Amino acid sequence: MGESPLGTPNEFLLLWDEKEKRLCQNSYYYFFKKAWSVLEPQTPLLDNWHIQYLCQKLEGEVLRISKKFPKTKDLIINIPPRSAKSYLVSVMLCPWAWTRYPHLKFIGSSYSNSLSITHCLHARRLIESDWYQSFWGKVYQLTSDQNVKSHFENNKGGIRLATSVSGSVTGHGADIIIADDLVDPKQANSAAYLLAANDHYDKTLFTRLNDQTVGLRVVVMQRNHQEDTTGHLLKRNRDGYEHICIPAEKDEGVIHPTVKPPFLVKFYDENGLFFPSRFSKAFLEEAKKGLGSREYAGQYLQSPAAKEGNILKRQWWRYYSVLPPKFDEVIQSWDMNFKEGKNNSYVVGQVWGRKQANIYLIDQFRQQIDFTQTIRELIRLTELYPKAYAKLIEAKANGPAILSILKDKVSGLISVEPEGSKESRVHAISSVIESGNVYLPHSKIVPWVEEFIDECSNFPNGAYDDQVDAMSQALSHLASGSSYISKLEEFLKM
Repeated sequence: MGESPLGTPNEFLLLWDEKEKRLCQNSYYYFFKKAWSVLEPQTPLLDNWHIQYLCQKLEGEVLRISKKFPKTKDLIINIPPRSAKSYLVSVMLCPWAWTRYPHLKFIGSSYSNSLSITHCLHARRLIESDWYQSFWGKVYQLTSDQNVKSHFENNKGGIRLATSVSGSVTGHGADIIIADDLVDPKQANSAAYLLAANDHYDKTLFTRLNDQTVGLRVVVMQRNHQEDTTGHLLKRNRDGYEHICIPAEKDEGVIHPTVKPPFLVKFYDENGLFFPSRFSKAFLEEAKKGLGSREYAGQYLQSPAAKEGNILKRQWWRYYSVLPPKFDEVIQSWDMNFKEGKNNSYVVGQVWGRKQANIYLIDQFRQQIDFTQTIRELIRLTELYPKAYAKLIEAKANGPAILSILKDKVSGLISVEPEGSKESRVHAISSVIESGNVYLPHSKIVPWVEEFIDECSNFPNGAYDDQVDAMSQALSHLASGSSYISKLEEFLKM
């Protein structure tokens, strides 16, 4: 018998192995699927379009870095839990990159040291596996002098270092920095905890790139709060990050589309689900019941406030394009809190008008300003709206100082002593909005209205509440006046 055209069995296996090796090296997605069976031999991979998409995105960045081409932007990836995000970004990316570029350096960080070390250990376990060594054991070797749980190196200069929010990376640099869940969902409502996570990124991780123009920062997380690391970075430098946002279900009705980039919407199934084999409609409904609407909106919809709003629902607002020609009453309402520092609260001055039972937001000033500027803006708004006789100023923060300075210069200043908590005051006026009696300028006319609605919807869990404070103060005053007048009219008709 002649020899098989495929050669001997051993030759065939060698050819097959070489083909597998090339496929793995040339495709992070192919590598990921093979490596999954090594790390999770008892758990079949539930493949989904997002895995291929993210693999291709990360693969392109590694190839770019290897050629030292400058980056366009860093990456933010928001995706629900249990979507293989840590395996994709924190565990398998480094081992794959080292099959071709073993000199690359990686730093990974998470909210806890144990979680970050777990990611590091999984990466090392993959590298040390028989499967990996059979293909790339001769490409590089892990060094014995630096091979601990949180830090290992190879003999070609590559480094994989694990740290955490409470940790340090002094003396180390990287080509790729990965911030994987810097915020623990259980601690997401702690302002101090959020500040620590964001400071860790700003002051520890951000500066650690070996080449700031080429190296890549990847922030991957589920959303937990308006001021989590994603919110913090998008507010500070939105143009510096490519934002990939993949909610568990699409919702085209929200003001700001949640699926980013928008073309990813086409991969959602006919029921609007991102990953139906893992996150079915039934599962998501159960998750919503267990987590509550706010937690569910953050972790699964990547929108930290419930999409319909918390106390104040988005659908309650009414809109106007033209104001009534005459009002029964016009007022100003001010929330004043000025301190030095760009992260402090805003000074907000609003002008509201009431026509019978309907109440209109006519104008708003909102800016981070000091004492002198606040006085100037109150006078400006008074000159602009002379019929706004009453000027409500909360008798908290800096309000009393303003009242003292202006009481002999500006008429109609009213000191308002707030009663109860902020939440109780918003609950008290929520029925006025729910009844459809509160009108806002259309967002096509006044762009800041969208931000106003966002703050109202996020309250009391949003980053700011200054617009809400001024609004609740105004509506409490106007709604009570409207109620009194309607009752008087009813009495006169008797």
